[in-house]
Amino acid sequence: MFSYVSDAYSFLSGNQEITVLLGDSATIRCEVANLGDTQVVFWQNGSNVMAMARNVFNNDGGRILVGGTGNVYDLVINQVKLSDEGSYTCQIPGADGTIQQKNMLTVTIPPSVDLIPDLDEIDMDIGETITLQCDAHGKPEPDILWSLPSDTMGGMEDDMMDVEGGRFVLNNIQKEDAGVYTCTASNGAGSPVSRTIRIKVNYPPTVHVEQSTIYTGPGHKVSIECIFDANPPVNVIWTHNGTDIDFDQRQNIHMGKLPAKDGNRETLEISNLQPMDLGEYRCDGGNDRGTAFEDVVLSALPHSLAIVSKRTGKYSDQYTLKWHVVSVSPIIDYRFMMKEVNNSGPSKWQNSTIPSSKGQYTLPLYEEEKVLKKLEQNTTYVVRLRARNAFGQTEWTERFRFTTSDEVAPPPDAVKKVTKPNAGGSASVAAQFASTSIAALVLTALSLLMLA
Repeated sequence: MFSYVSDAYSFLSGNQEITVLLGDSATIRCEVANLGDTQVVFWQNGSNVMAMARNVFNNDGGRILVGGTGNVYDLVINQVKLSDEGSYTCQIPGADGTIQQKNMLTVTIPPSVDLIPDLDEIDMDIGETITLQCDAHGKPEPDILWSLPSDTMGGMEDDMMDVEGGRFVLNNIQKEDAGVYTCTASNGAGSPVSRTIRIKVNYPPTVHVEQSTIYTGPGHKVSIECIFDANPPVNVIWTHNGTDIDFDQRQNIHMGKLPAKDGNRETLEISNLQPMDLGEYRCDGGNDRGTAFEDVVLSALPHSLAIVSKRTGKYSDQYTLKWHVVSVSPIIDYRFMMKEVNNSGPSKWQNSTIPSSKGQYTLPLYEEEKVLKKLEQNTTYVVRLRARNAFGQTEWTERFRFTTSDEVAPPPDAVKKVTKPNAGGSASVAAQFASTSIAALVLTALSLLMLA
């Protein structure tokens, strides 16, 4: 607290700097000590005397008054105007001179903001340019801050964005620039204020599918999905084998729509699939910017046929060929081709049919094998396979080469005949030998009796 002393009287209040919002009330305190009967407090605005003691010369319709009691003289200004800003002096003249308390009143204006274009939402096409103008007002002059969509902030190049004061230019708009743009003005007087505009970027559709071929079978449930990225959203037409689907007639087929991270997921659900439901499906989507389509095939054919044998055989005259294939419908048989690779010239393919083994499988995976016999020692062969079910057959596998062993070794069947029955066979031979010996002894004894 400042104190200005002149003999008997002085100020208990000090110089003040008061900041007030436009339209609010301001109180400037002048507190005096030892004010005699002959001294009077004057209020002065700049060079103009406003009040003497508690009498205001121009109270502006009661807006300005001097309040307080005793030795307190409060200058009160209600509904502060911008013109009220300035210096206000509380002074006491006396024989020894005038003492005074100098005060400063600052009037602030909360921020306001205008956004051009004055729209909540605007449609743009890819490649266009837009200028957003944010005009802020207030006292002191507001600062302006732009808030952009996160995708725009993360991927924007220097030549795509121009920010100068309240002017924001977005060049060569891309679909990632869509979103809400916010202009915020703040100056410390009152609360910050904002205006927003949503930019919608329109573009023709693109589409992709996660599975272009779906393998299935009768009785199964299948979902076909096409993911469209477009704005405005697309209208989708589904066709089957080139014909629009009549959903009233095909009551096991239903359309759907799901949100997706990279667009909208258009779905076609097929329950209790029938053979007539197999074939090519097309999702054809369009908006006022263009169209896009993708095809998905529902197939009940066998697939993923692969030969998994080792390329070097264990035996010189036979080889175990192993393969697997996936099929929802039962495998009927396999077409088999084999030929020998030699240096004397091309050999002919040998064709045969191998029936499905009907073994214990983890369906729909079939794991098969076939023992190829009467092969040549240390010889290379080429084989190809194709699998068949009730709906058709696979393509031929790529040529698979294998080589028989260069060491003569008994094949598995021969080993089984010699080794496994060995103990039983020895007992049988011994029994047969014992039986023959006893018979010979009996005959010898009978012969001796007859001679006697």
